[in-house]
Amino acid sequence: MNQLSLIVHRRHNTVLFPRILPDAEFLATMFGFLVQRNETLTLLALADRIDATYNNPRTKNITQNLRVWVALAEFAADHVHHFDALPGEFEHQDTVYSFEDCLDILGETAIEHLTTRMAVAA
Repeated sequence: MNQLSLIVHRRHNTVLFPRILPDAEFLATMFGFLVQRNETLTLLALADRIDATYNNPRTKNITQNLRVWVALAEFAADHVHHFDALPGEFEHQDTVYSFEDCLDILGETAIEHLTTRMAVAA
């Protein structure tokens, strides 16, 4: 899944989030300090670190949305690779997301990234 670059890295005083992640700027502003200097984390490891640092419903919602986004981005990338199409639906932790839900969750930049990969493969 390294083509999607689902990692966070802190270089000097700058935290670098994947460009395709919706709300990356918000996450960097709110939680970037949790990434140590010269440290690289997966987004899921960052979500775990956020959960360990904060124990409130708002951050639980943020980390749950991040986990859903990561799972969907990985699934969509695999689906594009094997079927040259975005998934019609997605199931995660007993919730089924429609195609429209998937588009909303992924966000415009991720969709553009994935559909560009489809066009290149064609």
